[in-house]
Amino acid sequence: MKKIIIFFMTLVLIFTMAGCGKSPSAKIENEDIRRSSYKFDLKVDDKGMVTKGSVLVDFYKLTKKDETLFTTKTLTTFEETVSVTGLESDTDYRCDVKCTYNKKAHIIYSWVVKTKKDGTQFDPIVITTASELVDCLSNDYSTDAYYELGNDIDFTGYKKTDSEGTEIAFTGLSSTSSTAFCGYLNGKGHTIKNVTLSSEASYNGFFGYLKGTLEDVNFDKINVSVKRSTSSTTYTGAICGYGYQAKLINVNLTNSKVEVDAKTQYTGGLIGYSFATNTTYSENSNVEIIAKGASQTCYVGGVTSYLCQNSSSKFGKIYHASVSGSITVTEANTLFYGGLVGFMKAGSFIDRAVANFDGVITSYGNAMIGGLIGKANLNTVEDITEQYVKNVVAKGTIGYKSIKEEAIVDNDCETMIGGLIGSATAVKVNDAYIEMAIDIESKVAEGGSLYSGLVFGRGYEYHTELHNSIINGLIKSVTTGSHAAAIISIASYDGSTYDDGGVRKPLSVIDSLTVNHIKIELDKDGTTETVTGAISIVDAVNVSGWDSAIWNATVDSTNNTIDVTFK
Repeated sequence: MKKIIIFFMTLVLIFTMAGCGKSPSAKIENEDIRRSSYKFDLKVDDKGMVTKGSVLVDFYKLTKKDETLFTTKTLTTFEETVSVTGLESDTDYRCDVKCTYNKKAHIIYSWVVKTKKDGTQFDPIVITTASELVDCLSNDYSTDAYYELGNDIDFTGYKKTDSEGTEIAFTGLSSTSSTAFCGYLNGKGHTIKNVTLSSEASYNGFFGYLKGTLEDVNFDKINVSVKRSTSSTTYTGAICGYGYQAKLINVNLTNSKVEVDAKTQYTGGLIGYSFATNTTYSENSNVEIIAKGASQTCYVGGVTSYLCQNSSSKFGKIYHASVSGSITVTEANTLFYGGLVGFMKAGSFIDRAVANFDGVITSYGNAMIGGLIGKANLNTVEDITEQYVKNVVAKGTIGYKSIKEEAIVDNDCETMIGGLIGSATAVKVNDAYIEMAIDIESKVAEGGSLYSGLVFGRGYEYHTELHNSIINGLIKSVTTGSHAAAIISIASYDGSTYDDGGVRKPLSVIDSLTVNHIKIELDKDGTTETVTGAISIVDAVNVSGWDSAIWNATVDSTNNTIDVTFK
């Protein structure tokens, strides 16, 4: 009997000791280690002992001196995908899996992972999938990071997930200034395609905010849709919403659409707002832009809505670029519209550029509309050497309709429509080719003004120069009220001086022009009311190099038409 009791006590002791060795464990699989993110599958064998909801993963950043808790992830099950972003490149992180059992917290698994190094100019990180591209470029704020595409990147079927693995909408990369992509992406001639974005943010596009360099990359079928009900300013472009001292070199956009519904908006085909940003060697076609709901201010342009320099004289430049497609503006208040650029600020350059757009515009406030540029504006006449437009082509159509007569009266509004530039202030134009058909339907009551010209809608203050250019086109207007129309420009001032002594010279130099055929028709809108205003070849003062003898001009004052050919 004694032996039997000892035998059973021995068995109990053996099972008790075995039970003491039975503790929860964990393992990881499918690790994905990158320069700024880490993802893995975690499986916890709880042995039936772990308190539900107690499994955690702590991530510690390790340095030579100490360790710092970076983040903690909580698991809701015993088998999940864990993902962490915002890590530093080429850095060690310790990962501790913790859980609670026997009423105490225990570390059941621990390991160290090292994130990948930054790509360099001579050893860039190669991107081959949409997921890699989003992960790398949306979490990289280094100016020294280099990437390149290893093949075309197709976003068809792409699904973005958050750090917890939940599927979320893809709204583009780097949506704020603080998260802007600052590195270098070389596309190696490959194409990023089939991207659809829907957003309510301030900065919208494939890159919401861009400070880096894109080179040799194509974008195809990029569709961006933005709707904002607030009065906050919205910046939108297919490639980037806001370019801050960025560079786009041989970056091309095709078959894409940008649609914005916002009260105040900067909307461009490629770039919403170009702050000291350079676009060079860019060919873009079949670009559709729709701007609506701009009850406050609307800037819109085929390449960019706004081109300017910064305070340290880093210039905004468009060089060797072309763009074609359509622009529709619906019920805009204050409008700056250009086939290439909506508003060109002092210190900007445009050289070797082509805009070929069909524009349809309805507006009820101030409007500056140009086949190439809506408004080109310098601060002083001395800045004429700092801003130029040369070797440019403006082709296409502009259909303009004013829709609220009372707004024009109440706000003393002005509309300026030019085949090349709507409103020109102290800008030098060389070697321009203009082939534009302008169709105007407008209600201009007392207090409002409508100016149109096949080159400039209005030469506005200071002096503007026009050299060695070819003009073709038609202005056809159905207008009630005053409409001043001219082949070259309607001048704003008569050579008088400002209080500070500066001379008003809207057009100082016009020379070496070729006119194949131009026609201007001002219709009475089927009424007996006379269309008042000016209709002339050029309405300007202090013009040198101008010889009216080179023109064949037929003016029909009764029907308000002028038909001009070059002798």
